Amino acid sequence: KKHITEAFWLSPAHAAQFAPHINDLRMKAAMDKITLDLKRTFENQKKKDTPTSLAQIAGDAPAFLMHFWSPWVQPSVLAMPEIATVSGTLIKNKIPVVSFLLSGTAESKKDATAYLAGEGSANPGHWLVDTGKSSLASLLRVTSFPTVVLVDRSGKILFNGDPAEKELWGELNRLNPKIHPPTIDPVLPKSDPPDLPDATLPE
Repeated sequence: KKHITEAFWLSPAHAAQFAPHINDLRMKAAMDKITLDLKRTFENQKKKDTPTSLAQIAGDAPAFLMHFWSPWVQPSVLAMPEIATVSGTLIKNKIPVVSFLLSGTAESKKDATAYLAGEGSANPGHWLVDTGKSSLASLLRVTSFPTVVLVDRSGKILFNGDPAEKELWGELNRLNPKIHPPTIDPVLPKSDPPDLPDATLPE
């Protein structure tokens, strides 16, 4: 904070370059204050009558990864192949992964279930539904996609951010030296179909 303040004072024209560093510092400070209640249960998206706790997700692992998503947000859906690759790598190395559906409305759950039965059927891990009240997404300041949060067995936050960031893989490698970032092919957004003239129907 001191160095950024001094740098801004010396070169205010470069203020925009300091913004990401300030946001990172504020996020880390906020996450350091959080300890998740691992006994808290959530609706299980694939087993409707089986509430699942974070402790059940974590099991005996040193940490687990949470991923937040929504079938209504295009960047979230486009990131699913990347998340599937990351999840497969972590699960293979005994780090559980759980994906949280952001909105628990009947409509979003219906669309999410349809997605998981189709395109998302190959995505591994657990699938839970975040709560509307005291939501994890709100507590953890999820504002962009994809966002993952690495949590240790005590409920402390080890990482919060994009799954491609080196900091995440550094933390994972510290937990398990066998874990290395997988090769992920970039996912390009689908292009809109070209505009075609309306067909002229014969009279």
